[in-house]
Amino acid sequence: MAFRISEMNEGTPKTMWLPIDNTDTCYVGQIVVMQSAATTFTEGVLPLGAAGGLADTTGKNVPLGIVVGTNRKTPLYNSTWKANSIVDVVSSADQAAVEKVGGHGTHMSVGDQMAKVEVAIITPTTVIEGPIYNGAYGTALEEVTVSNASADGCITAATVGTIQYTPVTALCTAYCRSGGNAGAYRVTTGTTATEVAVVHAFPNAVVALGDVFVGAPVKEGLCFIQLDAEAMYIDGSASPATHYYTVVCVNLNLAESGKERMSFMFTGDHFSLKRT
Repeated sequence: MAFRISEMNEGTPKTMWLPIDNTDTCYVGQIVVMQSAATTFTEGVLPLGAAGGLADTTGKNVPLGIVVGTNRKTPLYNSTWKANSIVDVVSSADQAAVEKVGGHGTHMSVGDQMAKVEVAIITPTTVIEGPIYNGAYGTALEEVTVSNASADGCITAATVGTIQYTPVTALCTAYCRSGGNAGAYRVTTGTTATEVAVVHAFPNAVVALGDVFVGAPVKEGLCFIQLDAEAMYIDGSASPATHYYTVVCVNLNLAESGKERMSFMFTGDHFSLKRT
């Protein structure tokens, strides 16, 4: 599944039905906005997309919510994104060609065939849960094997295979999948894709040949993330150096290959059009 409102939130998320931007496609689980730039607003929703610049100061898009449903009478499943979808059309004939369920939203009378999506509204306090993939939806993060051991728990870096991103000091996480430190997480300090280096040693000082690790360009607490163009997953192949959203990660789970996920909140600056 793509993004969803986390169970960490209290109460029921507020939702509303909204049209889709001109001829765009929306998917359940997608983070959406109602602007294509800070000063260019749209009549409907479209994907939040990838961040431009530090804290998206180039794009300045304001997250609106997460798509939780469509008004198609017959669901349309998309095998690439593993989610139901709906395609926007503009002419009366094209709208009528696909049967919709009427009466959805305050501006949706029975018999109106406009394509719409139900959006769960997000705010700076909303915890969002979503998957971390390696550059493509459904592609797991790279597992790497230790080829040069460390005797002090990776304070002196262990050499491993190449992870899928270039690390930035204190912004990435290493997780041990197998070996003497299986189950342990550490924030990394290295800046190369072939080393696991940390300030706080792994609990077992002996990081041995053959131990398996996985890395992600995020960490618990204040961190940076990048999304794909459709805003359906966190891009685990993107270095948190140049283009990113600023978030607070409240939970990071790298335990199982292909099911890596994190829960996070967008920081308040993303909800302002005046950020620089």
